[in-house]
Amino acid sequence: MRNLFYYLKQYGKLSFREYAINEVDSLILCQLIYLNLEEVLSKDTYMNLESLLAEENEAILIKNTFSPQKNLKLIRELRNSNRFVGVGISDIRNTLSYDYCEQFCAVVYHIEDIKYVSFRGTDLTILGWKENFNMSYQKEVPSQRDSLIYLTDIYEKYHQKMIVGGHSKGGNLAMYSVVYSNTDIRQDVIKIYNFDGPGLYLDIFSNEEYGSILEKMITMSTQEALIGVLLYHVSNIIYIKASGFGILQHEPYNWQVAKNGLLKRVKRNSIPSRIFASAVRNFFQDTNEEERKQFVDILFTIVEVAPNTSVNDFRYHPLRFISGVRKRFKKIPKEEQHYFKITLKKFRKSFYKTLKMKLKKQKKKQGASIS
Repeated sequence: MRNLFYYLKQYGKLSFREYAINEVDSLILCQLIYLNLEEVLSKDTYMNLESLLAEENEAILIKNTFSPQKNLKLIRELRNSNRFVGVGISDIRNTLSYDYCEQFCAVVYHIEDIKYVSFRGTDLTILGWKENFNMSYQKEVPSQRDSLIYLTDIYEKYHQKMIVGGHSKGGNLAMYSVVYSNTDIRQDVIKIYNFDGPGLYLDIFSNEEYGSILEKMITMSTQEALIGVLLYHVSNIIYIKASGFGILQHEPYNWQVAKNGLLKRVKRNSIPSRIFASAVRNFFQDTNEEERKQFVDILFTIVEVAPNTSVNDFRYHPLRFISGVRKRFKKIPKEEQHYFKITLKKFRKSFYKTLKMKLKKQKKKQGASIS
């Protein structure tokens, strides 16, 4: 399959002067930030990728990441790439706060005369996932606030043209930080990449600031998108062909590469993806912010948000994880158990309502074509 590794083999010998930065380069940089960069790079340190990705740093960089073996392969491909070894990296900021429910990380890549600001998406901590769910009722979560502060600080430090990007939640932060930045920053941002990240609240689309950057904003998701169709987007999402099914398509290593530094497009997302997106929006219409907050709080009480809990607890020990969830659910008050079940029922109702409407529309369409 032609993926990020294929691209590095094909174009890795070319410098950014010979072959301008493109969307595949951007996806690579947004994947790179998922490594444990904070273990090697300190806040006030500047390094080039050749030094950062040195062999002696491999083990620490990939430890407890989502795809350690693919990340290791990426490190080695980049280290042997003329294109990336001279890229600088600096200004890392990394926050993991249980008091404020925040998981945030950002870096700056130095590419010729451009600064590439990259925001990390959700990591393996359950805390990171809770902050994602908090977006369902908070118009600004802590990482969104910090993304704006970070982008402003970087612009004031360097005063150069910027590209801003991120994958998953990082894509949401890329959009959010630029939309709410000042006029000078918005003018000097060349492009904003949102790779399969959630959208924004509906009221943002009427903002003059949003309209001013719309042509610079590139939002990409996959044909079986789940994360990338959450919340609200405009209608110009670009859908990418990816391997795997459902949530597995969220991983950038599964995205397919075309020619000329582009990702391989498909016309639109699949029917299940569209049904899921509509069901979530219907659920938003059927519930208010307080109801969604209460549901999220109960959900992460039974999942257990703690420093030592991560997605790996479910990936590697699913039966033990599910058993713990059941035990904690039985310990919460009866009224909370009831509320949790009722809210889940509302979502199922939204899903089936959307499914019926879709099937009815499809049947009507088939009838019209026959006649």
